[in-house]
Amino acid sequence: MYLVPITRIKMRNLNNEIDCKITNDAIMKIIQYIYTNAIKTAKTTYETSYNYKVPYLTDKVANEFHITNMCEILRILKELFPKCSVRHTLVSLGKDGKLYDISKINDDILSCINEVNKNSYIIIDWS
Repeated sequence: MYLVPITRIKMRNLNNEIDCKITNDAIMKIIQYIYTNAIKTAKTTYETSYNYKVPYLTDKVANEFHITNMCEILRILKELFPKCSVRHTLVSLGKDGKLYDISKINDDILSCINEVNKNSYIIIDWS
C-alpha cells in the first residue's frame, strides 16, 4: 500500500472539500431532473415552457438548499438552455384557478391572488 504525505493545510480543508462535493452533486441532481423534464415536455407536449416547483411544504431542507444555491442552479441551466428564458419566480394560484407569475402582474390582479397558494418555481421558457 502506498501512502501519500498530506500537509496540515490540506488536512484542515478535507471536510470542506467533502462538503463542496456533496453540494455540487446535489446541485447536479436537481439540474439533471429539471433538464430531463424540460426536454420531455418539449418532446411530448405543445407546451413552450417547463415549470419546476421548488420543494417547500414537503421538504423544508430541500427548499433551503434550493434557495441557497439558486444562483448556481440558474447559471448552469442558462448554459444548458441558451436563448431560452430561465428564471426563478413566485407563482400563485388565483381565485379563478389559474397560476399567476406574481412578478408580472399589476395591482388590480394582485388582489385576486391567494396568499396561501404561493409557490417558488424555476421556469424554462422556449417560446
